[in-house]
Amino acid sequence: MYYLQFFRQKSRIFTTPLHQSLLIGRSDRCDIALPSADISRTHCRIYKREDSWFIQDLSRHGITVNDIPCKGKKLQANDTIQIMEFSCQFMMSWESEQKTKESPIEDVRMHLMSADNELHTYSSSVVIHTLRGKEEEFPLSKRRLSIGGSGSDLEIADPNVCIQHCYIHTSRGRVMIEPGHGPVILDGQPIQGITPVYHDDEIRIGQSFLRVESKIDVERHNLASFGKLKSSIPEVQQIFGVLDRFAQHHFHVLLLGESGTGKELAAHAIHAKSSRRSRPFVVINCGSLPKDLIESELFGHERGAFTGALHTKPGAFQLAKGGTLFLDEFGELTPQAQTKLLRVLESGEVRKVGGTKVEYPNVRIIAATNRNLHELMREKQFREDLYYRISCLSVMLPPLRDRLIDIPILAKELLSEIDPKAKITEEACQALCAHNWPGNIRELKNVLIRSYVLSGSIIEKAGIQLQELHIQPLQNNERKNEEKFFVQLLKKHNGNRSAAAREIGISRTTLLYRLKRYGLS
Repeated sequence: MYYLQFFRQKSRIFTTPLHQSLLIGRSDRCDIALPSADISRTHCRIYKREDSWFIQDLSRHGITVNDIPCKGKKLQANDTIQIMEFSCQFMMSWESEQKTKESPIEDVRMHLMSADNELHTYSSSVVIHTLRGKEEEFPLSKRRLSIGGSGSDLEIADPNVCIQHCYIHTSRGRVMIEPGHGPVILDGQPIQGITPVYHDDEIRIGQSFLRVESKIDVERHNLASFGKLKSSIPEVQQIFGVLDRFAQHHFHVLLLGESGTGKELAAHAIHAKSSRRSRPFVVINCGSLPKDLIESELFGHERGAFTGALHTKPGAFQLAKGGTLFLDEFGELTPQAQTKLLRVLESGEVRKVGGTKVEYPNVRIIAATNRNLHELMREKQFREDLYYRISCLSVMLPPLRDRLIDIPILAKELLSEIDPKAKITEEACQALCAHNWPGNIRELKNVLIRSYVLSGSIIEKAGIQLQELHIQPLQNNERKNEEKFFVQLLKKHNGNRSAAAREIGISRTTLLYRLKRYGLS
């Protein structure tokens, strides 16, 4: 029998026997899910043809076999396959004298499956059936649980099991079993090493049987506010819930939306709610960086690196070390800057301009743009590989014209920042609701400041001065064109709204919001 032994850097993490073809990738739909944003959802496939095993590359970033890039080849014993920071060895036999090194994880009971308007969590438990007919269910609340006689994490009243008879591992919602001090039988065969366990697999230890049960729970996670962002609209509150979940993870975030929709406020709130909250939050406006200084601003420079470089200067990555780097107007990055940034995201290495020292600042990036990145990619103005690297977690913030119900709440909140004693009348709010707000919340704030300065602390309808009223709402023919576009898009994907949202580069939540406007929900 052949085995795959997996390593992360130099630490072995698990070994699995090869019975049938395997999909390896980041997605939990794969047979082996590897936890890395650098790995494609389906990265490669290992399959059997006649009596030989083959590997096929399915990724954007490639694989190597024995340090040689390949798209597909026949595997030989002891071949080493490199999948980003993971490697696996193709072996005919396996020895179990080594023990797996583990990295601490606080709680593995729930694993985030998706981040749209419905949040899916994956929870697992082990059901133990003993000879006496007793059946008990235990949640898998730790990364590694020992099962066996007295002294194990889960104790079984079975005289045929020993202490720490076996171990249950949980990683990224995936459950695996490892023999401990006693034999473990799966499908009538003794197992060696850490082996994936699937739903309804029956495992025997001693005279007892184990069964792993997994549940997908749908949780609607609505928040009335997220940082300084507030809303009374359920669809927008769902977006806040998604942002709150994003804050709890370390992956990069892409915020989409028109100018003035609150992307920087969302970025601040994500940082404030994350484990990096005590570290720096650094803001860089990519659109305002001169082409010849962009590398210096991002990565720093050494003295004498170029004309005018009189002193060594740290860049945004060094300043944000251990914290969050907010890249505003991300879609405005020059092609050269995109290439440099991609290299940093892939390797984690930062070098100052003119320097040789490599730094590893461990920075989380939150990028924001009002540009259509899919359109820029079609026009070859934006790198696809950079987009897929940065858009692991993405969400679109809706424009203010889709949130007219929120205007009274937002107006009072913004006024309180200008003057805690300032008031706005109901008639004034109604006048604000009649406007199209092409400048979104930023424009609303400017209108309120102007009205406050000219009218005083009580703003009435007569004091509202909307200088942009000549900008008309979306014309009927434009609305019809947009409605027609969404109808054709849904038809193309047979009504699959998730696939439709992915094609045009918006979140499923935002697509549902727009469909609702046209009565297509």
